[in-house]
Amino acid sequence: MLKAALTSLIFFFLFLPEGNASDYTIPIIKVEAQVGADGVITIHEHRTYVYDGSFSWADYKFPRDGFDEIRNIRVSEGDQDFINDESEEPGTFSVSKSSGSVTIKWHYSAQDTSRTFTISYELEGALTVGPEWSELFWTWAASGRERSTEELEVSIELPEPVPTDSLHSWIRSPLTGVTVTKENGRFVITGEDISRSESVRTRAVFPSSIFETDVAVNEPMMALDRVVEEETQIEQERVEQEARKAFYGSFATEAAVAAVLLSIITFIVIYRRYGQRHKVTTVSRRETVLIPGHTPPAFVGRLLYHNYASYNHLTATILDLARRGWFKIEETKKGEDTWYSSSETDFKIIRTDQNPESDLYEWEKELISYLEEQIGKGRDSFKEIFSSTKSGITKFYQKWNGLVAKSIQKLNWKDSESYKGVIFNVVIQLILLIPLIWILVMSGALQVIIALIIVGLMSISSFAMIRRTPEGEEAYIRWNNYKDGLTNANQHTLRMEMLDRHFIYATALQLSEGQINKLIKPHEDQFVQYFPWLFLMAGSSSTPASAASSFSTLASSGSSSFGGSVSGGGASMGSAGGGASGGAG
Repeated sequence: MLKAALTSLIFFFLFLPEGNASDYTIPIIKVEAQVGADGVITIHEHRTYVYDGSFSWADYKFPRDGFDEIRNIRVSEGDQDFINDESEEPGTFSVSKSSGSVTIKWHYSAQDTSRTFTISYELEGALTVGPEWSELFWTWAASGRERSTEELEVSIELPEPVPTDSLHSWIRSPLTGVTVTKENGRFVITGEDISRSESVRTRAVFPSSIFETDVAVNEPMMALDRVVEEETQIEQERVEQEARKAFYGSFATEAAVAAVLLSIITFIVIYRRYGQRHKVTTVSRRETVLIPGHTPPAFVGRLLYHNYASYNHLTATILDLARRGWFKIEETKKGEDTWYSSSETDFKIIRTDQNPESDLYEWEKELISYLEEQIGKGRDSFKEIFSSTKSGITKFYQKWNGLVAKSIQKLNWKDSESYKGVIFNVVIQLILLIPLIWILVMSGALQVIIALIIVGLMSISSFAMIRRTPEGEEAYIRWNNYKDGLTNANQHTLRMEMLDRHFIYATALQLSEGQINKLIKPHEDQFVQYFPWLFLMAGSSSTPASAASSFSTLASSGSSSFGGSVSGGGASMGSAGGGASGGAG
């Protein structure tokens, strides 16, 4: 049923009629920036939206950089002024701020039409004012905005007429498609077909004499000759960069192809030498329910899951210690049942008065000591023991995992030679990556990006070279055959006296609750006989499978910590402010 539902959803979205899709463009942006004699800039930005479908809101976002204060924020459409409130009703707008941006959001109703909205506000501290010259360095359209712009027009009006030869301007970006014209006391910036990935930034310089005498100088070093020198240097660097880009771009394709071929060939050669799996002829790949040996469940789990440490291994080890007589596990109830709900159940670990074995692994001794310590403190339930805030499970689990990993190394299951292959391949792939990154920076060629991805994948694939020794490969096949047998337990005959061991290994091998139930369900009437160390309450709905699932869930969740007016930053010389973007929905 789930597959059918997912298939239906996929077909629904794939073949959804185009008429039901909604989209919009913002083809025209016109900005009027009026520089006041008091140094305050008043901005009116007219944004034309063309809607295909139904829309009810739009927003306007800009960074809190390049000005000291923004005020008198307004939204209008023609002669209609929107009301500033939080109702989200058509004809209203709201202003929100974060640490880095200001967002204006307004609400309306539009369908299959075009609308032009005006966003107005005043900026204080957006100008760099020097003793003789001042500048407005501003981003009129941000890169990464939601839609491209077909037509952009920006006018910067000064408070009084200024001779054209005293008006200076530079276009920082884009390199083409934008022009600036100057009139008496006015800059006009125009652009066409500006991609959403491009920003439009201009630098306008004019005399400080246009301001009233009480407008303070905020950059004493501001001078026209200094700005001209900066822009000349930037233009020179731009020309040199284009020359470098052309030079590296001339051989970028050949370099990318060569790097990819070398990367793949290197991986294949090194893999065949160090990573190819050992062939084992002493055992066939055939599922079985015969336990291959007495290997601890934590070791088996790591063997079959490529040395991955899982909470199931810890759970299985606790169960195995209980099976061997060190502990008993008893289901308990918290609270009382009521007519409207059932109380929760938990599982308590009880230390027996036995010490069945002295020949234990160090990590088993560590776990026994930890459990005894927790039980001694009155934290004897799984929930309490695996509460990271109370019992220090995080620190213990890290130490325990380290001891298991150290102990498993002695079994010689991992081929140490294969680690040489990992090192060789990573080093060579890095040698190939470094020049590719340099060529990409210099040329920006798309084919180099593709080559970088392929070489990066070849580098990451180095870890696939880690292989098992012949002994480890044989152990892997035997235990994997056993895992397959447990997964299909209903197709085999089990030895009943081994049922609790099957259950523990199934837990370490991360079989699902349903798969474990296949082991247990046919023998539920003999449960007490085969699980003398696991006590379920009379009338309980729990089974060993659901109990194991509860244990692992508690361990996992309890140990999950392994491994909450608008001001801005003022203008500064040579640093652009602004950069608005916005969408609709």
